[in-house]
Amino acid sequence: MELRKILEAVERGELSPEDAEKLVNALFESSEEEFSQSKVREVYNEVFVVKPGEVIRETVSARNSKLTIDGEILGDLDVVNCYVELSGTVHGNLNAATSKISWRGGKVLGDAKLVMCQESGNGYVAGKKSGVAVDLPFMKDFIKDSGYYNPPTPREEMVLSGNFEAEEIKDAKYVKVVGNVNVQKLHCERLTVSGKLNSQSVSCEYLEIQTGGSLSTQKLWGEELKNDGKLDVRKCTAETLSNNGDLGCETLVCERIENNGRCALQSVTTEELENNGSLTCDVLTTELLFNRGNAKIRILTAEDVENHGKLVVELASYETYKGIEPERYSEE
Repeated sequence: MELRKILEAVERGELSPEDAEKLVNALFESSEEEFSQSKVREVYNEVFVVKPGEVIRETVSARNSKLTIDGEILGDLDVVNCYVELSGTVHGNLNAATSKISWRGGKVLGDAKLVMCQESGNGYVAGKKSGVAVDLPFMKDFIKDSGYYNPPTPREEMVLSGNFEAEEIKDAKYVKVVGNVNVQKLHCERLTVSGKLNSQSVSCEYLEIQTGGSLSTQKLWGEELKNDGKLDVRKCTAETLSNNGDLGCETLVCERIENNGRCALQSVTTEELENNGSLTCDVLTTELLFNRGNAKIRILTAEDVENHGKLVVELASYETYKGIEPERYSEE
């Protein structure tokens, strides 16, 4: 890695910071062409996971990302402005600048060069391990101008793939779940789930669970929720909810609910519920219930009910009723 050689020369006094800045700028002006001609896995602004037993047969070059290395990399690992958890093996060199390295028993079979990095934990380096702790003025400007630096503002997009676990995620505007993900607390503006997400608490403005995706959480808050997959939640608060998949919820508070899939609910408070699918509910309180599908409700309290499907109730209280008469509720 040429960046590593330049910084070493500055540390030894063989190169002035001014000359180093010129070399660094020239190096990264041609970096895209060099990357395209070599076997390099580029990672930018995402979560990158190498699972136990997985082998990456190329160099990994990452910027502005979180990396969890539990498997093997048969090349170098070059990171700038990253958080790295290393419990696996890097067969080449580890070259890191302005990053956090969490050693979790990981191994580097080559050299490790750390420039302005923070370390924690214990690991093994077979070759030479050294660090540059000097604060090079040009380095900060270079990183910022080259896009290798993220200011402390939310990232635009974070992709969670593979088997990923975290205590909390709150520094991304858009989170895409494509793997098997376990996060205790997740907060973002937009969340798309095509994989599997397990969490204790999820908060977002817009949530989309795609076909084949699933979300299981204790608490869910959102403005606009759309489920085409599977949603299992204990307490949910939202402005609008559109369900085309499978939804299970104990306590649901929502301004407007549209169901075209299957809902199994315990307690629901809403202004308007439109059911075109299958709905079962213990206690429903709503201003308007419009039913074209199959709805089975134990206790219904509403201002207006319009039924053009099958509606089964045990106890009902409403001001106006239009359409097909409801059937008597039974445990069958």
